[in-house]
Amino acid sequence: MSKISLIIQTLNNEATLPACLESIKLQSFTDWEAVIIDEGSQDNSLTIAEKFSREDERIKVTVFDKASKAMLENIIAKHCTGEFLLFVEPN
Repeated sequence: MSKISLIIQTLNNEATLPACLESIKLQSFTDWEAVIIDEGSQDNSLTIAEKFSREDERIKVTVFDKASKAMLENIIAKHCTGEFLLFVEPN
């Protein structure tokens, strides 16, 4: 099987982000990485993302204020190593 890169853009999702990340971690398929892109959250979303990143090396966090499509493509090229990309909404 091929590795999957999960792209999770978050902006003030502290209420739903933990459940989203826990759900991903509980999947039976384990060859994945999650790249969380915090887009300038004003709540605890970044703190939550960083906590999960410290607990699981497959989870990476990067911060961009309002990532444009071009910036998003650069983030993916720089941080994602999976053969397949999947965008996950933490809502």
